[in-house]
Amino acid sequence: MFRSIAFVSLLAASPTWANCPAQPQPNFNVTKPGLVTDKQTSLTWMRCSLGADWENGKCENMPSRFEWKEAQKAIDNLNAKGGFGGYKDWRLPTAAELITLVNTQCFHPAVDSHTFMDTQPTVYWTGETDRTFPDAIKVVHFYHGGEYITSQTKTWYVRAVRK
Repeated sequence: MFRSIAFVSLLAASPTWANCPAQPQPNFNVTKPGLVTDKQTSLTWMRCSLGADWENGKCENMPSRFEWKEAQKAIDNLNAKGGFGGYKDWRLPTAAELITLVNTQCFHPAVDSHTFMDTQPTVYWTGETDRTFPDAIKVVHFYHGGEYITSQTKTWYVRAVRK
C-alpha cells in the first residue's frame, strides 16, 4: 500500500510525464494565429480550448466547461458570429480525430502542451454518441489519453476542429 501512495503522490506532483518531448511535435504546423494543422490527418485545430482566447501567442483565460448539447451550441454560435481564424465550419471532433492529439509520452495532460497550451488534464467532448448506449457520448480523457463514454449532462471541455 505504501508504494502505491508514493507513486500516486509522485505523479500528482509532476506536471508532465518524464519522456514528454521538450519541443512541439513536428506533425503540427502553425497555420494562423491560434490554429494548427496536423500534417498526418489534414485536420485544423484550435490551439485553445473553447472559451479561452488566443492572445499574444498563447491561450488567455480559463477555458469553459459545457454539457454536451451546450458544447454543440457554443460551436454553432462561434460559427454564426464569424468563426475563428477566418473559418466558420468548426465542429466537435470524432473520437478517432480527438485521440490523434494524445501523446502517450506525456501525462497530465497527455498531449503536446507546446502546441495545445491550455489542455486541461481531464475530459474533452467528441461529437459522437455511443452505439451501445445512445444517450452516452464518447470522450477523451487528457490526464492519460484514454477514451471513454459519459453522460451528456456532465460538464467537460471542448477542442474545436475543422477539415
